[in-house]
This record gives sequence, structure tokens and C-alpha cells, in this order.
Amino acid sequence: MTFSVFAKPSSDYSHTTFMELARDVVKQMEGADGFISRSILIDGTLYHHPLEQDRSAWGDPANPTFTGERAIASLPTVLTLSLWNSIDSVKHFSYSHQHKTALLRRKEWFLPPRWPTYAMWWIPHNFTPTFEDASRRMEHLHAHGPSTVAFDFKTAFFADGTTCRPS
Repeated sequence: MTFSVFAKPSSDYSHTTFMELARDVVKQMEGADGFISRSILIDGTLYHHPLEQDRSAWGDPANPTFTGERAIASLPTVLTLSLWNSIDSVKHFSYSHQHKTALLRRKEWFLPPRWPTYAMWWIPHNFTPTFEDASRRMEHLHAHGPSTVAFDFKTAFFADGTTCRPS
């Protein structure tokens, strides 16, 4: 799951430039090696993978609560909940092509984070996590650091709980 808070209200032009690049990022994500599925929540609107059979499987929209400030809570957010078959595949996608460009430009759109901007964890085969579960895991990462509950690329874990180093 990724999580960001826009620095400006959704009426600001910066949202247009973000959405233009986001369309290209999503197309590349959906064609990336190791990609399985995704659901994206932007400013309260859900965008599911076009081939998703059961869109309710992702659950109701839910933001992490660790931002805690009323001023931040009133700003629009972006959450991406995506499923990948390996840590290496999501890492390769994250730091290449249009997503890399988006990462380099994120200061144009988003508040500087004082929380994790992404979290990863293993799920059982044919299981779809909900936004609520993803938000709780991101909160756990923020409060307790990387563990098998939620981790990042720097401190990642295999499904069996042993640590790994993504390539």
C-alpha cells in the first residue's frame, strides 16, 4: 500500500498534473512483470483494475489515522493498494519508468511525510486485502517499525518471517 496527502485542495492545478502522470503510471503497473491486481483511492474515489471481478473485495475506503492533524485530515489523499507476486517485482516497478518520475516529482504534489509512504506484507494466495487492513498495517509500521506485520524495502521479510534483501 502507498499513502500520500496532497499539499493543496483537489481544485488546485497540481492535481491535474498528478493525474496526467498517474494514468501512465497505472498503465505501466498493469503491464509490469509480477503485477496481479490493484485498487486506487484518490480523494475519496475508487479506481479498480478493469478486470477485477469482485470490486467489493477491497472493502470500504479507509485512510491511516496516524496523520492526526485536522488540517491534514481535510486534504485529499492517494492510496494505492496493489498485489504483486514478489518483493523484487514491486521494487523494480517502483524505481523505474514513469513511477520513478512520479517519485522524483512528489514534492510538487504531496505534503512532506512524517509517516511511512508505503508498506508491504505477505498475503495468502487468492486473498484480497481491504483498505482497512492495509491502513492498520501502515499504522503498525509507523508505530513499531518493520516487522512481518508490515515492512519496507530496507527491512523486508520472506513469507516465512526470515529477513530478505530485495535486489
